[in-house]
Amino acid sequence: MRRPWLGWVIAVGVGIVVVALVVAGLVFGLGGLFSKPEVPQAPVTTELPSEATEIPAAPTGVPSVDPSGVRSTWSMMQLTLSNDASVTDSGTDNIAVISIPMDDGSGTCMLTAVNAETLSVPWIATSGCGLYPSTEGLVTTQDNPDGTVHVQVIDATSGSVTADTDLTAGDTVVAVGGGIVYIQDVSATSDADTGCARDMTLGPCLWQGPGIATGNTDSPVAVFGDYTWINTVDGIRDFHTGAPAPFGSGCSQADGPTADHVLCEMRSGGPMTYQQVDTTTGQAIGPVITPIGLMSFSEDSSVYVFLQDESGNQSHLVGYSWDTGQQVFDTSVNVLLNPPSHLLPKLAAGQVGSAMWAYHTELSSVESLAAFSLSTGTIMWDGANAGMVGVISVNGTSTVYVSDGLQVTGLDADTVQPVLTTDLPAGLTATIAGDHVVAMDNSMGIVWVLKS
Repeated sequence: MRRPWLGWVIAVGVGIVVVALVVAGLVFGLGGLFSKPEVPQAPVTTELPSEATEIPAAPTGVPSVDPSGVRSTWSMMQLTLSNDASVTDSGTDNIAVISIPMDDGSGTCMLTAVNAETLSVPWIATSGCGLYPSTEGLVTTQDNPDGTVHVQVIDATSGSVTADTDLTAGDTVVAVGGGIVYIQDVSATSDADTGCARDMTLGPCLWQGPGIATGNTDSPVAVFGDYTWINTVDGIRDFHTGAPAPFGSGCSQADGPTADHVLCEMRSGGPMTYQQVDTTTGQAIGPVITPIGLMSFSEDSSVYVFLQDESGNQSHLVGYSWDTGQQVFDTSVNVLLNPPSHLLPKLAAGQVGSAMWAYHTELSSVESLAAFSLSTGTIMWDGANAGMVGVISVNGTSTVYVSDGLQVTGLDADTVQPVLTTDLPAGLTATIAGDHVVAMDNSMGIVWVLKS
C-alpha cells in the first residue's frame, strides 16, 4: 500500500503545493533539448560503516527507548550530479524521479527515473517541471510563453507519455489523484474561478463548476477523503462527478482521510469548530469541538486527534473515535507542541500505526520529534533534534523513518520500537522516494538507497 503522506501535499489558496525536498542535482551532459543523455554508470553496491550512536535521552517522565535495531547499510548508484535538482516520489512502487531544470529558458526539466530496488535508470525524458505524483500516472506541467500550460501524463514504469494537452490560458493543474486531474481557472482573483475535472486521458471535463474555495477559512483544504470530495465555493462536491455532497450544509469546509470519515469545519466570526458528520445522511456524529487546531488523522486509524489547548509547558490532547465520535482519550503532556510555520489543515507531522507524530520544542530550545499514543495520548518515543523522514508500508507493515542528521532510524509503526539504524552519509539529507529511503550526494556523484 502506498502512503502519499510525507511528501506533504498541502492545500493552500487555490493550488496544491507538492513539497519535493531539494537535495542535489543530476546532469547527463546535455547538448540540447533532445540530445542523447550520457548513459549512467553501472550501479555500485557498498556498505557504509554504521557505528551506533545513542539517541539523545528522552525528557523526564518519557519511557526510554532502546536506540538499537538491526544495522542497515546503504547501496549506492554512481551518477553525474549538479546542485539544481529535486527528488520526489513518482506514485509508482520503487520509482523515484530526479528533476533538473533545463538552462535554455524553455520551462522544461530533464526527468530521470531511478528504480530504487534495482539501482537502475529505466527511463529519461524531457517534460514539464511541475510534478504531481499519483498511482495512476505522473502528471507534469510546463508553463508556456503564451500563458498556457502544457500537461502530460507519464507512465512512471516505462516513461511513455500516455496523454498530453495544452490548457486554456489562465488554467492550471490544482490537484491530481484518484484518477482525476483537477484544473482550475486562476486568471480571476475571486473565488468564483471555474474548476474542471478530467480523467487521466486529459479529455473533456467530466464535470465543470465553481472552483476551490480559498477565502472562507485560515487553513484551506481542497480535495479530501482519499480523493472522494472537493471543497468548492458552491459547497462540497463529489470529486469524480461534481454532484453536491449529501452532507456539509453549513460547513465552511470539510476534511477527512476517507470517503466516510469526514469532519465538518465551521467558522462564523470566531474560532474554528469541528464536528464529525455522517457522509450519507448528513447527520452530526459526536460533539462540536473547539480546539486550537486539528492535529492528525489517517485512513488506517480509527482515531483523530485535536490540540485542545496549551498552558505553561503542557499540551492538552484529545482523541476521538471515527466509529462513535466520542472521546478515546483526554491527556495533557509535558511538552509544548510547535505551532505551524504556515497555514496547514493539520498541525502534526502525521499519523501511522499506533501513534501520532508531532514536533515540540524543549525548554532548552531543542526541537524534538515525538510519537504520541493514539490510545492514551501519552508519549511513546521522543528524539531531540530528530526529524521525520517518512513512512514506508510493505505487505501491511509500516516503518517510520526518522533522522537526527547523523543517523537514520526505522521504527515499527505499531510498537514504535527501533527495527533498524544506520549512519547517514555525511552532510546529506534523507527522504522517501520510490518506497525507499534515498539520499543524494552531489559532490561525490552518488545516489544512496537504504537497504531495508
